[in-house]
Amino acid sequence: MNPPGAWAVAVRDAPDIAAQLWTFHSPKGPKGRFDPTNFGFWGIWHFSSNRAAAKSLLAYLSTRSSVEKLVAGSHGVDIPPFEKLRDFKTWEEEKPPVGTLYNYPPRGDVIALLAGYPAPASIGTQMFAQGTICKMVAQCTQQGKSIDAAIDFAQSELEGFSRT
Repeated sequence: MNPPGAWAVAVRDAPDIAAQLWTFHSPKGPKGRFDPTNFGFWGIWHFSSNRAAAKSLLAYLSTRSSVEKLVAGSHGVDIPPFEKLRDFKTWEEEKPPVGTLYNYPPRGDVIALLAGYPAPASIGTQMFAQGTICKMVAQCTQQGKSIDAAIDFAQSELEGFSRT
Protein backbone atom coordinates (compact mmCIF):
# COMPACT_ATOMS: atom_id res chain seq x y z
CA MET A 1 0.00 0.00 0.00
CA ASN A 2 2.87 2.34 -0.81
CA PRO A 3 2.49 2.81 -4.57
CA PRO A 4 4.65 5.94 -4.91
CA GLY A 5 7.48 4.24 -3.04
CA ALA A 6 7.57 1.38 -5.55
CA TRP A 7 7.09 3.85 -8.41
CA ALA A 8 9.93 6.12 -7.21
CA VAL A 9 12.35 3.18 -7.02
CA ALA A 10 11.26 2.07 -10.49
CA VAL A 11 11.82 5.60 -11.86
CA ARG A 12 15.33 5.48 -10.43
CA ASP A 13 16.26 1.88 -11.25
CA ALA A 14 13.94 0.72 -14.05
CA PRO A 15 12.33 3.62 -15.96
CA ASP A 16 10.71 1.29 -18.50
CA ILE A 17 8.84 -0.42 -15.68
CA ALA A 18 7.96 2.90 -14.03
CA ALA A 19 6.29 4.00 -17.27
CA GLN A 20 3.87 1.07 -16.89
CA LEU A 21 2.85 1.75 -13.28
CA TRP A 22 -0.33 3.46 -12.17
CA THR A 23 -1.75 4.41 -8.78
CA PHE A 24 -5.40 3.73 -7.97
CA HIS A 25 -7.61 3.78 -4.91
CA SER A 26 -8.57 0.69 -2.97
CA PRO A 27 -11.74 -1.12 -4.07
CA LYS A 28 -14.97 0.18 -2.57
CA GLY A 29 -16.71 -2.16 -0.16
CA PRO A 30 -20.12 -2.03 1.53
CA LYS A 31 -18.83 0.40 4.18
CA GLY A 32 -16.86 2.64 1.83
CA ARG A 33 -13.47 3.08 0.17
CA PHE A 34 -10.60 3.08 2.68
CA ASP A 35 -7.02 3.98 1.79
CA PRO A 36 -4.12 3.78 4.23
CA THR A 37 -2.32 7.04 4.88
CA ASN A 38 0.67 8.24 6.82
CA PHE A 39 0.61 11.96 7.38
CA GLY A 40 3.52 13.80 8.92
CA PHE A 41 3.21 16.72 11.31
CA TRP A 42 5.76 19.15 12.68
CA GLY A 43 6.13 20.40 16.21
CA ILE A 44 8.36 22.47 18.42
CA TRP A 45 9.87 21.16 21.64
CA HIS A 46 8.86 23.23 24.67
CA PHE A 47 12.54 23.45 25.66
CA SER A 48 13.68 24.80 22.25
CA SER A 49 16.11 27.68 22.59
CA ASN A 50 14.44 29.88 19.94
CA ARG A 51 10.76 29.02 19.90
CA ALA A 52 9.76 32.27 18.21
CA ALA A 53 12.00 31.55 15.21
CA ALA A 54 10.81 27.93 15.10
CA LYS A 55 7.16 29.05 15.10
CA SER A 56 7.91 31.53 12.35
CA LEU A 57 9.58 28.82 10.25
CA LEU A 58 6.67 26.41 10.75
CA ALA A 59 4.19 29.15 9.83
CA TYR A 60 6.13 29.79 6.61
CA LEU A 61 6.48 26.09 5.77
CA SER A 62 2.73 25.65 6.33
CA THR A 63 1.71 28.24 3.73
CA ARG A 64 0.07 26.90 0.59
CA SER A 65 2.95 27.96 -1.65
CA SER A 66 5.55 26.29 0.58
CA VAL A 67 3.54 23.08 0.87
CA GLU A 68 3.18 23.01 -2.92
CA LYS A 69 6.97 23.29 -3.29
CA LEU A 70 7.49 20.50 -0.74
CA VAL A 71 5.04 18.23 -2.60
CA ALA A 72 6.76 18.99 -5.92
CA GLY A 73 10.16 18.34 -4.34
CA SER A 74 9.00 14.89 -3.23
CA HIS A 75 7.58 14.23 -6.72
CA GLY A 76 4.14 13.83 -5.14
CA VAL A 77 5.15 11.11 -2.70
CA ASP A 78 4.50 13.28 0.38
CA ILE A 79 0.84 14.05 1.04
CA PRO A 80 -0.15 17.09 3.09
CA PRO A 81 -2.38 16.27 6.07
CA PHE A 82 -5.02 18.83 5.11
CA GLU A 83 -7.53 18.07 2.36
CA LYS A 84 -7.45 21.61 0.96
CA LEU A 85 -3.75 21.12 0.17
CA ARG A 86 -4.23 18.07 -2.03
CA ASP A 87 -5.13 19.76 -5.31
CA PHE A 88 -1.64 20.59 -6.58
CA LYS A 89 -0.76 19.89 -10.21
CA THR A 90 2.15 17.65 -9.16
CA TRP A 91 -0.12 14.59 -8.89
CA GLU A 92 -1.60 15.29 -12.33
CA GLU A 93 1.71 16.00 -14.06
CA GLU A 94 4.28 13.69 -12.42
CA LYS A 95 5.58 11.06 -14.82
CA PRO A 96 6.24 8.48 -16.20
CA PRO A 97 3.45 8.00 -17.20
CA VAL A 98 1.87 11.45 -16.92
CA GLY A 99 -0.63 11.46 -14.05
CA THR A 100 0.54 8.16 -12.59
CA LEU A 101 0.17 9.51 -9.03
CA TYR A 102 -3.14 11.34 -9.51
CA ASN A 103 -5.05 8.88 -7.34
CA TYR A 104 -2.41 8.71 -4.62
CA PRO A 105 -3.72 11.49 -2.35
CA PRO A 106 -7.07 10.69 -0.75
CA ARG A 107 -9.82 12.43 -2.74
CA GLY A 108 -13.46 11.98 -3.62
CA ASP A 109 -15.17 9.24 -1.63
CA VAL A 110 -11.92 7.89 -0.16
CA ILE A 111 -11.76 7.65 3.61
CA ALA A 112 -8.16 8.06 4.75
CA LEU A 113 -7.16 5.92 7.72
CA LEU A 114 -3.93 5.44 9.60
CA ALA A 115 -2.59 1.91 10.04
CA GLY A 116 -4.28 0.17 12.92
CA TYR A 117 -7.54 2.11 12.84
CA PRO A 118 -9.87 1.83 14.78
CA ALA A 119 -7.45 0.77 17.51
CA PRO A 120 -6.56 3.37 20.14
CA ALA A 121 -3.67 5.57 19.02
CA SER A 122 -1.23 3.92 21.43
CA ILE A 123 -1.91 0.52 19.83
CA GLY A 124 -2.22 1.77 16.24
CA THR A 125 1.15 3.51 16.41
CA GLN A 126 2.77 0.28 17.61
CA MET A 127 1.07 -1.64 14.81
CA PHE A 128 2.53 0.84 12.33
CA ALA A 129 5.99 1.02 13.91
CA GLN A 130 6.30 -2.75 14.26
CA GLY A 131 4.86 -3.50 10.80
CA THR A 132 2.23 -5.84 12.24
CA ILE A 133 -0.03 -5.77 9.18
CA CYS A 134 2.91 -6.34 6.81
CA LYS A 135 4.11 -9.21 8.99
CA MET A 136 0.65 -10.79 8.83
CA VAL A 137 0.67 -10.66 5.04
CA ALA A 138 4.23 -12.03 4.91
CA GLN A 139 3.29 -14.96 7.12
CA CYS A 140 0.67 -16.02 4.58
CA THR A 141 2.49 -15.16 1.37
CA GLN A 142 6.09 -15.93 2.29
CA GLN A 143 5.91 -18.44 5.12
CA GLY A 144 2.89 -20.42 3.95
CA LYS A 145 0.96 -19.95 7.18
CA SER A 146 -2.83 -19.91 7.18
CA ILE A 147 -4.85 -16.73 7.54
CA ASP A 148 -6.02 -17.97 10.95
CA ALA A 149 -2.39 -18.44 12.05
CA ALA A 150 -1.53 -14.91 10.89
CA ILE A 151 -4.50 -13.54 12.80
CA ASP A 152 -3.41 -15.46 15.92
CA PHE A 153 0.06 -13.91 15.54
CA ALA A 154 -1.43 -10.41 15.27
CA GLN A 155 -3.69 -10.99 18.26
CA SER A 156 -0.67 -12.00 20.33
CA GLU A 157 1.21 -8.90 19.16
CA LEU A 158 -1.72 -6.61 20.03
CA GLU A 159 -2.02 -8.16 23.47
CA GLY A 160 1.68 -7.45 23.95
CA PHE A 161 1.22 -3.84 22.82
CA SER A 162 -1.64 -3.51 25.34
CA ARG A 163 0.62 -4.53 28.22
CA THR A 164 3.21 -1.82 27.58
